[in-house]
Amino acid sequence: MPKVFKFRKYAPTQDDYVTSTRMATKKKIKQIGAEVIPGTEAKIGDELLKDGWTEKNFDPKAAKPGGPL
Repeated sequence: MPKVFKFRKYAPTQDDYVTSTRMATKKKIKQIGAEVIPGTEAKIGDELLKDGWTEKNFDPKAAKPGGPL
């Protein structure tokens, strides 16, 4: 089961950090130049990931294995 995390990235146009509504693997987060938010780890099924991240507004507590992505 992959581990995913909430993450944030600096948005120069807002002069602040923006937290994504998706969750992603550490590899994907690093790839897009964002940072992991500590304490947000969740283990999910492979079928809930696409290209290293989840759908928008992802809630790991509500995610059901085999559900839609």
